[in-house]
Amino acid sequence: MIQRFKDNNIKSFLSYLFFRFSQKIGNRIQRNLNFKGDYQFVDRIQGADKVMIIVAGYKPDLWEMTIPRMIRAVKDAKIDVCIVQPKANENSPKLIEIAEMNSWSYLCTEENKLSLAQNIAIDLHKDAKYIYKVDEDIFLPQGFVDSFMRYYSMSDDAGYDGGLYVPLLNVNGHTYIKLLEKLDLIDDYSEKIESPKSSCTNVKAHYDPEASYYLWKNILPFDETAEKILNSPTDISVCPHRFSIGAFMITREFWSVVGGFKQSPLEAVLGVEEDQICVDCSRHSKPIVVFNNILVGHFSFGPQTKFMTEKINELKAIDEDLVVGELNHK
Repeated sequence: MIQRFKDNNIKSFLSYLFFRFSQKIGNRIQRNLNFKGDYQFVDRIQGADKVMIIVAGYKPDLWEMTIPRMIRAVKDAKIDVCIVQPKANENSPKLIEIAEMNSWSYLCTEENKLSLAQNIAIDLHKDAKYIYKVDEDIFLPQGFVDSFMRYYSMSDDAGYDGGLYVPLLNVNGHTYIKLLEKLDLIDDYSEKIESPKSSCTNVKAHYDPEASYYLWKNILPFDETAEKILNSPTDISVCPHRFSIGAFMITREFWSVVGGFKQSPLEAVLGVEEDQICVDCSRHSKPIVVFNNILVGHFSFGPQTKFMTEKINELKAIDEDLVVGELNHK
């Protein structure tokens, strides 16, 4: 019996060693996927402690509305900006021009690997302690960066040690409920779309075109609504489930702890980094902190995009200031 006990202990110890060895090899392979790849980089880094990564390249029809808002949002902020494009395409020359006109950096990976492109860009901005990521279909309000940092400080003072920090997005399966509450539209939305519930994917705010249009037309004029919500009582909360990461801020410290955003071995695979970073928030006991006073527009999710694109002129007619400036304006 004593011998059996010893044998079991040896087997357990050997199993543990094998597990640790496999884990170490797996982590090394994943890190190579996350950070190793060929890329083109136009360096205009100024050494700021903040960087905004703008992921772009596939929705040029939106740029006249979204990019001038990004230009305005960073105008007076001490922040580096880098347009990140996973693999070059016919839109690359325009993105290179936009970056040059605004003294932004530009990075393009040889392969269509979203997380790899973002990780390389973040790694190159060595002095950036705070990393903002926004997709090309995101509409930013005026003063976004400064407001976000102010709420980050307030959340820290309130005891929130977050993994991700996110704004109040209109087309989002979690934050749309808080938006409806602030605009006193819960009953109206329930009648016209569905009874609101919080879910990353299993709600109409995530997939139904009529829901996305509702969540857009009711926040216009955009800047007026954003200012009203910003000036309302301070409202900070946490998201209890996976969050769609079209716009967020992450500290360099936490990004480093989790080994960067997870990259699939295959090209053009979406959602891997979103799933991973939300899991990592839970694993490291870091909440997804929501700044409910900072309204940010998200144009649409995939199933909603065709319908919403057809509605662009209607949105512009409702809000003549939806386009805030020239695309290449410094």
